[in-house]
Amino acid sequence: ATHSGQVPSKSGPHQGNQTTAVDDFGASMSPTLETWCKEQMYKLNGSDDLTLVAFCMILNDPVEIRQYLVAYLGSTPQVNSFANEFINKRGLGKNEHEEWESTKPKNRRKRGTK
Repeated sequence: ATHSGQVPSKSGPHQGNQTTAVDDFGASMSPTLETWCKEQMYKLNGSDDLTLVAFCMILNDPVEIRQYLVAYLGSTPQVNSFANEFINKRGLGKNEHEEWESTKPKNRRKRGTK
């Protein structure tokens, strides 16, 4: 990445404005995470635009984050692996959430005590 932001971005007319997408959503992201996300986004779609990532930074539900990433970047192994890493780096991965927020509806019927 030798170009320092000089490549015209596909995302539209806010070229002169140097606030990052992350600032726009008011999400806080460490420089390390930001750099990693830019690299990953560049690999996935040829652009280091972080608008989608910044949006995902304000979400706290791993399932929701994954849905957005897949919706915008496609359902590929690379995107899945990015989603996993991103969720883990945010500290949202593999805790109790996955147990009860499983997307398989079969598990819910057995416990139906409402």
